[in-house]
Amino acid sequence: MIAEELTLVIVGYKHERYVTTLLESVEAQTMLPARILLVDDDPAGGTAEVAERYLAKSALQVEVTRNQVNRGLCTSLNTALTSIDTEYYAYISADDWMLPTRIRRQFDAISAAPSTTAVVYSNAIRVDEADRELDEDFKSAYDWPTHRSGQVYAEMSAYNWLPAPSVMLRTQAVRDVGGYDAELFFEDHDLWLRLAVGHEFLCVDEMLVAFRELGSSLGHQQFQTDNPRFVVAYLQILAKQLGISSTIDADMFPRLWSLALRLWRIEGATPRVVAYLGSYVRGAQSLRVGKAYVRLAKMGVSYAALDRIRKLLRR
Repeated sequence: MIAEELTLVIVGYKHERYVTTLLESVEAQTMLPARILLVDDDPAGGTAEVAERYLAKSALQVEVTRNQVNRGLCTSLNTALTSIDTEYYAYISADDWMLPTRIRRQFDAISAAPSTTAVVYSNAIRVDEADRELDEDFKSAYDWPTHRSGQVYAEMSAYNWLPAPSVMLRTQAVRDVGGYDAELFFEDHDLWLRLAVGHEFLCVDEMLVAFRELGSSLGHQQFQTDNPRFVVAYLQILAKQLGISSTIDADMFPRLWSLALRLWRIEGATPRVVAYLGSYVRGAQSLRVGKAYVRLAKMGVSYAALDRIRKLLRR
């Protein structure tokens, strides 16, 4: 059976060890997508090479693209998005895989949902690099909220709890919010937030995909609270939420201020730290103290020196 209005997008980067498992899981689906796009974002082309060897012996039809330079996940997804001509699409990384009923269960769900539903997602098993299943499923490990279908902006703004490889999307809804932000090095939380403002999410509460947790993965390498790249990304993501409503502003400004302080501690009183502090000073617990911090950062005072000053003042 074919889901005529569904495209599957696969993006790989040095996933030659895992892509065969993914393609086998696609071939085993009880419902196949009408179109499959595979993008290898590694100029060395290892993922594409292994995929093409598999496809040469398979009936599966996959359009393989090799990026000549590493373009990044969001840019690769935006390029794929421009060529999608189906009402829905799903995205999965080449190191994850799908359980046999994933496409059918989610396609049936999103097809029956109202047009305001932009996202259908599911739970995921978690596996390591050797395909060993980890103790907790994604739902347990990432502490899913009680409310997870319908309007989920409040829950999604708190933290990202969706397993990205489990998501099926309404194509036009993603285009309407501007697609993926190419300035970011990860795609999911930013897009979920923009979609959650005016759309609904639908949870199919079953384990329909396998989410691989690798020590070498983007998440493990970059999603660290002391990584300036990660902190700046979240400053950019949360700043987009300002202006939606006064309630959201009241929640976001303190979080942005806290992130700006964290960046100050990590990289010192750089020009961008000063700019972030100045932009989000209204999120400080005391505006007077916040403005003093901005002045100190402008003078080149380090966060460590600020800590010493505060300790002296408390004596």
